Amino acid sequence: METIIIEKNKYNTAHFDQMEWILKARSKDPTRFSIQGVCVTSKRVIAADGHRLHTLKSTKYPAGIYSLVSQTKKSIVLQKTEETNYPDVKAIFPRRYDKKLSIQHRSGDVGQSYTQIVRTIPEHLGVNQNYLDDCLTEGDWEIGILNNGGPIRLRNCNKMAIIMPMKA
Repeated sequence: METIIIEKNKYNTAHFDQMEWILKARSKDPTRFSIQGVCVTSKRVIAADGHRLHTLKSTKYPAGIYSLVSQTKKSIVLQKTEETNYPDVKAIFPRRYDKKLSIQHRSGDVGQSYTQIVRTIPEHLGVNQNYLDDCLTEGDWEIGILNNGGPIRLRNCNKMAIIMPMKA
């Protein structure tokens, strides 16, 4: 079985932080085995829990479905599984958005970013602030919002996340 080991050190901090970001969206529900893992394709690394999805442009890792073996502050170990079915995530990406918002997120500004997003979405919807906190890293983000309550897209350079809004 193939294993991916990512250690946090002065040479590998960016890769470690990116994989840590991906793993935040991985399902921890033992009854949802198909989305407990991380899907690696030739172009992306993907994790989802049914309410949100994180995807990262990357060609660094071999393709396959990986399970999390261990995660510490200094290392992440993923092992390739025999599983070959991962949900088709392309189906949840809308082609266009009704509203677009650009935010400059700075460390510690989740409240301000959250407020900007909540003021832009339709009144009958809400967004899980913990999901936004997990998603937003420093930098410029483009937010796509649908008026009908569809998925909210957050995009920054090589990262993209989808968060399903909640009925308020």
